[in-house]
Amino acid sequence: MIEKKVYSGLDLRDSEILRYAGTDKSDREALDLANKCKEELLFDYTVTVAYKIFPINVVGSVCDFHDFSFESYDLARLLEKSSRALVFGATAGHTLDRFITKYSRVSPARALMFQAIGTELVERGTDAFLSDISLEKGFDFTPRFSAGYGDLPLACQKEIFTHLDLTKHNGMYLNESLIMSPSKSVTAIAGIKNKV
Repeated sequence: MIEKKVYSGLDLRDSEILRYAGTDKSDREALDLANKCKEELLFDYTVTVAYKIFPINVVGSVCDFHDFSFESYDLARLLEKSSRALVFGATAGHTLDRFITKYSRVSPARALMFQAIGTELVERGTDAFLSDISLEKGFDFTPRFSAGYGDLPLACQKEIFTHLDLTKHNGMYLNESLIMSPSKSVTAIAGIKNKV
């Protein structure tokens, strides 16, 4: 069964926002701009996550999730000691995209800062989600792994979108070029470590 969680009021780290924006954390002007952008967002920091736990069987480089499979040596190495995996899609929604589009022509610096805020928001939301599931179910996870990492093809996004029905469950879309919308979205797989 596909489940859904929503995280709001996330505490964003200024140092990470500035890092994603490509500037130094001591850059006072960039920090002021980041704070103005956060105020413009009205601190509406919400991340929606749709997820499902799949059985996983790894044979060589093939990772079989029962309903679908991926061939990837890198993913297989990550999941080789797991019998289940958490597959999820997380998004910060369309609000940030509207701000990025609004400012892309009139204030590239502000558009860049909204991009950075969105990246940090999705990261914090994903961290909160994994921590929440870990506490709720008593799981320990491998690091998360996304399509496009290592030798896992970006085209694997299609299977994740299909089997999680991400458009229905949290408003995520995948176009023919494998670009996700909203842009501040991520899909990932994390192995559930087997208890020794």
